[in-house]
Amino acid sequence: MSAIASSLVAASAVLLLLLGLAHLLFTFHGTKLLPRDLDLQRRMQEVSPVITRQTTMWKTWIGFNVRGVMRATVFYVLGIVASRA
Repeated sequence: MSAIASSLVAASAVLLLLLGLAHLLFTFHGTKLLPRDLDLQRRMQEVSPVITRQTTMWKTWIGFNVRGVMRATVFYVLGIVASRA
């Protein structure tokens, strides 16, 4: 891979990594990823999925967001490493 191509791959991976980390930050802090309907959030915090009563739909929503960011982060870091190889 040429130097320019490697740099572009690394730059795009870094950009997406930063966006993913911002998503992770907004998942736990701030109101950017909260539902606009506060009754919906309240219900999600009360209702459990059919598969188990040990969690709530709200906790699964947070978990899906975190899992997606973690999976993408690994992918982008591997892209950065591969572009330097």
